[in-house]
Amino acid sequence: MRTFLKKLSSGINNYPLLLATTVSFFYWMYLCFSTKMEIVHDAIGYEDLGTMLAQDGWLEYFRTGPHREPLYPFLISLSMRLAPRLSLSYQTIQALIQVAFLFLTQFLAARLMRRLGIRPVLILLTTLYIGFSPALVNSAFSLFSEIISYPLVLGIILIGSKSFDALLKNEFKGIQLFFYAVSLGILFSLTTSVKGAFEYLSLFLMLPFVLLILKGVFSRQRVLCLKAFLFFLTSLIITQSITGFYKMMNQRHNGYYTVTDRGAWMLYGAAEKRIQQLSPRKIAAGLAFSAGEGACLSAFSEEECNAWAFQTSDFIGMTKLLYFHAEGFSPKETNARLLALATQDMRKNPVRYLVATTIESTKMFFWESTRIGFVTYPPALNRLFNFSPFKNGLRFIMSFLTMLSFIYLCRRIVIHRKKVFASPTPETGILLFIFIQIIGFIGLYSLFSILTRYAFPIVPLYLILIACMLEALLQYKKHNTPFEPHVQAR
Repeated sequence: MRTFLKKLSSGINNYPLLLATTVSFFYWMYLCFSTKMEIVHDAIGYEDLGTMLAQDGWLEYFRTGPHREPLYPFLISLSMRLAPRLSLSYQTIQALIQVAFLFLTQFLAARLMRRLGIRPVLILLTTLYIGFSPALVNSAFSLFSEIISYPLVLGIILIGSKSFDALLKNEFKGIQLFFYAVSLGILFSLTTSVKGAFEYLSLFLMLPFVLLILKGVFSRQRVLCLKAFLFFLTSLIITQSITGFYKMMNQRHNGYYTVTDRGAWMLYGAAEKRIQQLSPRKIAAGLAFSAGEGACLSAFSEEECNAWAFQTSDFIGMTKLLYFHAEGFSPKETNARLLALATQDMRKNPVRYLVATTIESTKMFFWESTRIGFVTYPPALNRLFNFSPFKNGLRFIMSFLTMLSFIYLCRRIVIHRKKVFASPTPETGILLFIFIQIIGFIGLYSLFSILTRYAFPIVPLYLILIACMLEALLQYKKHNTPFEPHVQAR
């Protein structure tokens, strides 16, 4: 027994990712052949678009657009083409592809945690949780696009933070600078082709490199200024070229210079809902609703809770959209009018709008759930996911840890703000990019009504932060000193 425990301890220290993925693999394979995707809501649209690409190709996709972001429908079309050859349903093949994305998420998360100097046992537990999280695993077995955003977001953090660190230390040699800049630009473009919001978030995530340019100018470091500028310009050109080409294809074939066309009516619906009269009780209901509809209904009436439901804003926005269509306005004119009305609402009562938006943004911390839906589970697993102490306890624990870790991140950024540009380490760069990603993501998505799955692209970042926070607590307990992680050499 002692020998077994010694070998297990050695395995955890040396192969935490291998152990986590091996255990996760058996769970995923069990689910691959025991679950069924439920084709409802957005999944219907994704299936239709995948069918269109598989049968009619890209020209038809552009001609009948603009449609949803293209990368996920393209993967579905690949599954549909492979299905007859492998004698499997396209959904099974799609699930296997999505499991591969979950494995890649584990791999990249473990790599980030190693660069942060997090101990192997926490890396093991975190990667295991990625493999078993009801919310993340649900996204791997449902026909929704969030699953392929996880490794892309982690890749942006890895490449962005490593490039930031290398620029500050003047470590880029030869064409390395352009290789990393092009890689970051491609990642931004791919992520935009999954979630259109990253078209704007990518600009926000370039902020550290803009600050490097300014640092080079004001401190008269010409080499830093030039290299940071070349990196920024190259990444921007690659991102805008790839995204711009897709938008130009849309404009050529359907008249819209856009990646996707789904935001105007949603923005108006959310704005109109949020400027309604607020009372202390309504604010309390909104905070309760952030924890879940069930939590709200346990303390407030159905009418009070419905005021914060996404269906309410969707109804407002869709009603106005159909009205403009009935009046004979073109889609372009309709979008312009909806955006104008949304802006007008925001200006009408900015304080009320800001309060309501802030309340809804807290939903981003309540991401874990066993009741997301869109997947039919085996009876035993379904009973576990419906068991109240388990589902409510897990949601509370993970939400609480997520909020604590976010506070921890903000505190670290404030305390070490001078180190970011003075004595950088891989740790400071990673935490800076994670901070910008989370703040930008929550801020942009908060303009619309938020569903649980909207937070999924940044969930791996939350889990890394939780591991980072726990590492801090363990080090403080052992040494009674603030968290100063030992960062592994690159």
